[in-house]
Amino acid sequence: MFTTLRLMLSIALLGSVASAQSTACTATTPIKKQSRTTMKHRTQPVTGTPTAITVAEMLAWKAPAHVSSSAVRASNKPIDPRETQAFTLEGDVWRVVLEANDCDFHMELSAPDAGPTTDRVIVEVPDEQAFQATRQMILKQLADQAVTFPAPLMSKPIRAHVTGFAFYDGFHFSNADPQRGHDHGTAFVGTLWELHPVSDIQF
Repeated sequence: MFTTLRLMLSIALLGSVASAQSTACTATTPIKKQSRTTMKHRTQPVTGTPTAITVAEMLAWKAPAHVSSSAVRASNKPIDPRETQAFTLEGDVWRVVLEANDCDFHMELSAPDAGPTTDRVIVEVPDEQAFQATRQMILKQLADQAVTFPAPLMSKPIRAHVTGFAFYDGFHFSNADPQRGHDHGTAFVGTLWELHPVSDIQF
């Protein structure tokens, strides 16, 4: 009986978090028309043991070959071997926003204890049924830390472990700055490589 009651309370809590911090969203760009949408919205489960990486390692990843080609940047198939692999990453979350373009949760992570002005990477959680539990975990953690969603600027980061597939966001590519691109999160985001979609997060 106690276990059943605890489960009911947990479900109620998640429901209250979702209602208190609304994530209602209609994507301004339909999923079928989003850049690299098949890659961004992969729902296959992560199998085996994901490869552990650091923020520094991800920031050092080189762009895929032939990325100057618009056809490569828009491909709905993997354009680099890393895009077929799942990774797990530990970092400090400094920013969580709801992107109007696709309704994904965009999170910016720095290396642990690196500070608020160091380079970050972006990880994203899509707005689809397969990822709702992960999105609810994020909302609950923000509520537990008294952080209002969305959190475009946090004075104190939240440590997180995230698991997801590597993804190169070629939509933001720029010949002037191939590493950082253009309009890709805040000025602290140091690479167009992301973990996207993220299927699991632990705080």
